[in-house]
Amino acid sequence: QGSMGLGGGLGLCSWQSVRVDHCPDAWGLVVSHATGWKLVYSGDTRPSPALVQAGRGATLLIHEATFEPNLGGQAHAKRHSTSAEALLVAREMQAYRTILTHFSQRYPRVPVGLGLTQEERTAAATPKQDSDVPKTMGDEVAPKTEGVRANASFQP
Repeated sequence: QGSMGLGGGLGLCSWQSVRVDHCPDAWGLVVSHATGWKLVYSGDTRPSPALVQAGRGATLLIHEATFEPNLGGQAHAKRHSTSAEALLVAREMQAYRTILTHFSQRYPRVPVGLGLTQEERTAAATPKQDSDVPKTMGDEVAPKTEGVRANASFQP
């Protein structure tokens, strides 16, 4: 569990680093907000029972999905997840919403083999509007990030 001195002004009440199966020092992250939402980020990993347990009931899971479902052997060898495995993690975690990320550039579309209808595949590939963000999360996060977006002079 993290100390909240750093995030207290943002309303964060806890964060937890969770060891995941990728390289020797790979970690996922679970962040909870005082209003009740929970954000989980997998980082690069194989499906992680520890992350599922720590993130149970997440409002949003961001999970890597480097490989299509039919490339499970490659995903296992390189310690990444297939898109189907990432969705299984989401189901087991009982996440409200899931964003799949870290797609291989070999796949310029929504991966096949996820069991999605055409309507769901279209929705997955369509950028979302701010109004699609759950109010309990969007109302708290948006005001805190507004100044960051407006500061064009910032150079990392």
